[in-house]
Amino acid sequence: MRFPQVSANTFTERAGVIEVSKIINDARCLWRETTMHDVGIDGQIEYVDTGGSATGRLILVQIKAGKSYFDRRQDEAIIYTPAEKHLQYWARAPAPVILILHDSDRGLTIWTDARRQIRSGATRIIIPCQISLIVPVSC
Repeated sequence: MRFPQVSANTFTERAGVIEVSKIINDARCLWRETTMHDVGIDGQIEYVDTGGSATGRLILVQIKAGKSYFDRRQDEAIIYTPAEKHLQYWARAPAPVILILHDSDRGLTIWTDARRQIRSGATRIIIPCQISLIVPVSC
């Protein structure tokens, strides 16, 4: 009897989303995962101020999980080249779009404002290793 196969990538991707959710929760902000029609945005973060008020200030999030995303290095940064369709999609987004890279094996989660770079003319995204969502680390 044959059953549907689940690739290892399914669990790697899920680990990235779960880790980001945990980090955002620990930062006392709100994480809203995209549950339907994810076409380039995995979720959104809403900033909660120190008084506990939801502010309506949103950031859109795209998560890429797996050690292979850390293979392309330039000095103290990781290079990610999105597909043209995502460049256009993220550039037109109504809120900042941050790209988060996560490597579960190394416990490493880094990020950058992808929309800002794209709107400045970039076709590849540079994610500094020093901007970790957990602690400053070296990739």
